[in-house]
Amino acid sequence: MLHDALRILMDAFITILSTAGNVLKQQAGCSVGQRKPALWRQAVDVLTVVNNFAEIFPDFRPVLRATLSATEEPLDLLLRQAKRGTNLHWLLKCKDVAFSFEAKRNLVLMLLPEVGASDFEEQHEMLINRSNLLAESFEHISQASPSDLRYELLIEFRASSTDSMNLAYFKFSGRLIALALMHKVQIGITFDRTFFLQLAGKPITLEDVKDADPFLYASCKWILDMDPALVDSDALGLTFSRDVEVLGSIKNVELSTGGKDIVVNSTNRESYVNLLIEHSFVTSVAYQVEQFARGFADILSDRTHQRLFFESLELEDVDRLLYGSGGAISLTEWKQHTMYECYKEKDDQIQWFWKIIEEMSDEQRRVLLFFWTAVKYLPAEGFKGLNSKLCIHRATSPDTALPVSQTCFYRLSIPAYSSESTMRNRLQFITQEHVSCSFGMG
Repeated sequence: MLHDALRILMDAFITILSTAGNVLKQQAGCSVGQRKPALWRQAVDVLTVVNNFAEIFPDFRPVLRATLSATEEPLDLLLRQAKRGTNLHWLLKCKDVAFSFEAKRNLVLMLLPEVGASDFEEQHEMLINRSNLLAESFEHISQASPSDLRYELLIEFRASSTDSMNLAYFKFSGRLIALALMHKVQIGITFDRTFFLQLAGKPITLEDVKDADPFLYASCKWILDMDPALVDSDALGLTFSRDVEVLGSIKNVELSTGGKDIVVNSTNRESYVNLLIEHSFVTSVAYQVEQFARGFADILSDRTHQRLFFESLELEDVDRLLYGSGGAISLTEWKQHTMYECYKEKDDQIQWFWKIIEEMSDEQRRVLLFFWTAVKYLPAEGFKGLNSKLCIHRATSPDTALPVSQTCFYRLSIPAYSSESTMRNRLQFITQEHVSCSFGMG
């Protein structure tokens, strides 16, 4: 009787899913002005209800997956345009559907608090000694409550000592990375694959350690590919243990109970390699990774979503979120996102400026951009991802003066140089790495 009821329910859901899929396709084909948000919401609500049933009754999953795959394009559009409060995060677990980076990015960033005007009614002050940047930043961020860290960060500098590294620094690092994502600040780092997989709760295989430890990878491959008879002759002299350095001394650690007495042979060598990788990349750093994850979870709107955040993305997605655009800086986009104060686009100085930048190397352009904005790594979307346009201001300084920047306002003040060669000389000077970090008005 229950079986019959489920069959009737299954037939009904197939019909409903088909209708929901058709609505999504039809709405995706409409222009933005013709779309009806209510229909989008109803279609998604239907998919959400079926997903909830599929969590309880596995027989519903194939039907749901088929509908999601058939409506991949409109669903991707929906995810890219989704607003906060929309219950769509369950879609991130549907690995059969190839959502775009933009769709996944929009959805996972909604797991972090929104930075808006209401958040900035209060401020979290951080008084820091410039010569002690890491230790004092750690002090402020690790001791603050998660709710305080969602306010505007007001940072002021003064004079003051570092502490020795401990587990608390990993929690601090987790908070710092989450804050960078929350404020959409690219910090120019990428995650090691083994670290990312642990945060996502995924197993680490031999191929995953290839870049992290090429020597260990090559050694393990050699053991696995070795002639079985040679391994069984104990030519390697290996047991299920490994030597590790602890505070300057060597300590032998067993990979399994009684491991020092278990000889590696052709039958158990694969198990040995798996345990060696697990100890090297999981067990030995478990506490540190756990603290990082806790710190990261502190900043999420719901700390239970920490694993969901990472398991919803590929390593390449996380790298793009943190590192930003790794491609060459587009001069066309740069021009489009620059406005002028007391200059006109056709003025000689502006024409010279863009001509000189066009002739610069990509590295010189990045140094100039950093001098101008304090932005070292553009967002994944390029200049469009910045929170405001750049500005070139006409300075009243003489020909001998260098350009001056106000990085908080993305403003570059350039004197009305009398010639292209003079401007080129001044711009070449400020695009030297050691100069770009010390000029400007902050």
